[in-house]
Amino acid sequence: MRKFLAIALVVLGVLGLAGGVFARAQLGAASSITVRADTSSAGAYIVLDPGVLTSGDGQPARIGVEGLAGVTYGVFVGLAGDVEGFIGDAKSAHITGVDGWENAAVTPADQAGPATGLNPLRADLWISAQQGVGSFEVQPPVANPALGPTAVLIAADGQAAAPAAVTLSWKLPVDATWTVILMGVGILVAIAGLVLLGLVRRAAAEARREAEHARKLQEAAAKARVFDEALVVSDPEPADVPSGPATAQPAADEASDTPRKREGLR
Repeated sequence: MRKFLAIALVVLGVLGLAGGVFARAQLGAASSITVRADTSSAGAYIVLDPGVLTSGDGQPARIGVEGLAGVTYGVFVGLAGDVEGFIGDAKSAHITGVDGWENAAVTPADQAGPATGLNPLRADLWISAQQGVGSFEVQPPVANPALGPTAVLIAADGQAAAPAAVTLSWKLPVDATWTVILMGVGILVAIAGLVLLGLVRRAAAEARREAEHARKLQEAAAKARVFDEALVVSDPEPADVPSGPATAQPAADEASDTPRKREGLR
């Protein structure tokens, strides 16, 4: 019975540990929110309006660029006024916010403006600038609020079209303390089961040794009885011996006859 209990504890402990690990992984996946913006008609520039980058509970978003293979794109953080002044009248799509945490709200580009503009890689207006080729992700730093409202510009060289889509991902805080507790309890239960299983095996081994010792004692006792019985059979009972006076009588008779024998000889 104790053996089955030990095995059950080990199984429950392993299941608890696995459940905690799985739940923590699921919570980690659910703690991120990603929205997608279709910017296929943006022209040369995409702008994230002030406040969009930190829409996820104040945490900066991770920006994903879905561009053409082999084309170099840049993600530039600058003051909102500098970004608008750099773009001028060129066609640009503006990401203005998040719609239901699934899709980004996009203001389409004004089709009346020019399709191309200046190369942002050659400008010195930016608080930070990051580059990538084709499709990639970057984590722009959060600018000092004291500088004023900031915006994000995404573009190639001002001549090539902007990326066809942009994703924004935020990591949200999730309390996963209970998963740690579940994993800890699972480990403790599994250890308890292993200890109990070891004790059961030790008790079984001791019982086997005691049974073997008792068997050997019984065999030794049986051999001793057989040996004693063999000794009794091989040693017959001794014959009766006459008592002292009966054995002494012939000698006395022989002594009384001696003088008579001597007289006859004379």
